[in-house]
Amino acid sequence: MLKTKLSSVSRFFKVVCSSLIILCLLSTTVFAASDLSYDGYNYDAYGVSTPAPEGYEPLLQIRGEELPCGSFNAPEDIFYAKDEKIYIADTGNNRIVVLNKNYGYERQIDTIVIDGKPEALEKPNGVYVANDNLYIVQSEKQRVLRCSLSGEVLSQFLRPVSDIFNDEMTYTPIKVLVNNSGTVYVLVKNFVYGALTYSPEGEFLNYYGSNKVSATLEVLLDYFWKQIMSKEQIDQMKRYVPTEYANFCIDDDNFIYTVTKGVTANQVCRLNTLGENVLTVYERNISGHTGKFGDLERQKMDGIWTTNTFVDIAVDSDGFINILDQENGRIFQFDPESRLMHIFGGNANVGYGFAKATSLEVIGDEILVVDSVKNTLTVFSPTEYGVLVKNAVMLYNDGFYTEAATAWEEIITRNRNFELAYDGLGKAAFEAGEYQKAMKYYKLAFSRDGYSDAFKEYRADLLRVSIPYIATALIVIVLAIAIIRLKFKPKFKIMDTTTMQVLFHPSDTLFEMKYHKRFSTKVVLVVLLFMFISLICTRQLTAFTFNYNNIEEGNMLVVLFALLFVFVAFCTVNWCITSLLDGKGKFKEIACSTAYALIPYVACSYLSVMLSYFITIDEGMFMSIITAVGFLWSGILLISAFKTIHEYSFTKSVLSIIITVLGVIMLIFLCVLLVGLLEQIVSFFATIYNEIMYR
Repeated sequence: MLKTKLSSVSRFFKVVCSSLIILCLLSTTVFAASDLSYDGYNYDAYGVSTPAPEGYEPLLQIRGEELPCGSFNAPEDIFYAKDEKIYIADTGNNRIVVLNKNYGYERQIDTIVIDGKPEALEKPNGVYVANDNLYIVQSEKQRVLRCSLSGEVLSQFLRPVSDIFNDEMTYTPIKVLVNNSGTVYVLVKNFVYGALTYSPEGEFLNYYGSNKVSATLEVLLDYFWKQIMSKEQIDQMKRYVPTEYANFCIDDDNFIYTVTKGVTANQVCRLNTLGENVLTVYERNISGHTGKFGDLERQKMDGIWTTNTFVDIAVDSDGFINILDQENGRIFQFDPESRLMHIFGGNANVGYGFAKATSLEVIGDEILVVDSVKNTLTVFSPTEYGVLVKNAVMLYNDGFYTEAATAWEEIITRNRNFELAYDGLGKAAFEAGEYQKAMKYYKLAFSRDGYSDAFKEYRADLLRVSIPYIATALIVIVLAIAIIRLKFKPKFKIMDTTTMQVLFHPSDTLFEMKYHKRFSTKVVLVVLLFMFISLICTRQLTAFTFNYNNIEEGNMLVVLFALLFVFVAFCTVNWCITSLLDGKGKFKEIACSTAYALIPYVACSYLSVMLSYFITIDEGMFMSIITAVGFLWSGILLISAFKTIHEYSFTKSVLSIIITVLGVIMLIFLCVLLVGLLEQIVSFFATIYNEIMYR
């Protein structure tokens, strides 16, 4: 009998184990299929990468040895001119290679004529064509040339004579462009005051469109210290200057688009004729990444955190912005409203990958990229999905929401993570008067403004239908309560008497509690429990319109630990400073008084969460008012409590609270510092262990 039972148990475990193995294999297969199906990616509203179909795919890769001109050598720039010719600055071969629009070889320019004398063209770093003139950048020779298309030099753009461009600066031009009126713009390496502008004849005119220094906390703190430091100390501090532009381009409307390397508030700009940035920055997510045009997630390679290094920008005839990231070999495409459309490309030593992408250009719907290490010209063509997205976006931007709905539905079948598609469907539903449906799509698109507008109309329709029923229900409830109170005379107790007295008469009530020693730790536990629940509700249950948290990433244990830590730290620090300020309160009295003081704030938090489901964004001030009332009420109670239990004056009570808050902040800072130190120690010993074990 026992043997039979053991055999049954054994079979049961075998079945369970087999099932688990099959599930693991299936899940592995699903992920593998997903990886194979999606090579591209995009970002959601929280800045998390999500898989997406490729918007562009490599069409062909051209090597110089396949052309009559021979192999390329470190090409640094490419330009597509209005004469439908492609000009490549083949820097290492000291020439400009000209291709036709079908990527066939036309000719090369390796000789220029200056003052009637032929001269070999040396290391062209940049190229531009406008008004039948060829502009060539020569960084080493510190000049930009304006030539005829045959190579005869017509004028030169040399070092400017200016107070800003002093003798300590090196004139190293890197890029050039020309606007419709013939003004020449030159970018200079390590020059932070924007572009230099010249007349076509080479006369220096002015400076144009310098980047601005972002007013970050670090910059503001340094500004404060510089007001009180000596000159010697200031000289040793970090200097904050505008960031230089890495590259630029110009569109058909004479707007100049610039791109900046590294992380900055102005990674991409659209400058008008006055040099002012007028680019519409789309709030593509809600996690503090507004205005960031590159990757929102960083990865570590060879122990170094990678960042985006933008080296070129190109805008097509429809206003779509394409940015080249040299660090990762990726191209980021944005629509005219700066919404992220596609991310494609990548670094690889084989195939269509890049080793060091240096420049990109747009020809119609195709995107060209030159690589200065692999010495290639790679042509990307839009996929069927990419064409579908572009057509839908153009209809969307032109206000044809209903016409774009069919395309958006098709896009969603291919990419359910594309939030702009849901936004487009939401606008189409809104125009059709289907407000509840619009709310659903706007929520999927994380469009709070759209959701609020649709909710406003839906609420109005609902109220028009429901007002008679709501009024009847209210009358019935009021009558029922009146009858019950008259007939049965129940004694309703919303709160205990002590709590009510503390809320409205804190000083007298707390004095009696202190005198009769009636402070109870149960109050602390109950208030902390309700505050913990209110924090969870505020984070997880606030209506979508006002909730900017990723509710899928909430961790209740972290919230609970943070609440307990801050509360205990506040009470402990306040108890400690009583010895300095002659306070009479005991730790238990401080904890109980603080708990009572938190009640209004906790209650208002619940009210704010409930109210969020009935108001729109324009009415959000009511939530702010409720929160402010709770905060002020709790603050007044806390001051009254410390004034009573410590026997302080009003001023001394406020001072003790300020010192306590500063002490808690210092304690948190020390804890963070300690954790960071422990991580470094663990990492140090882990490195030593790995060195010993594996080397």
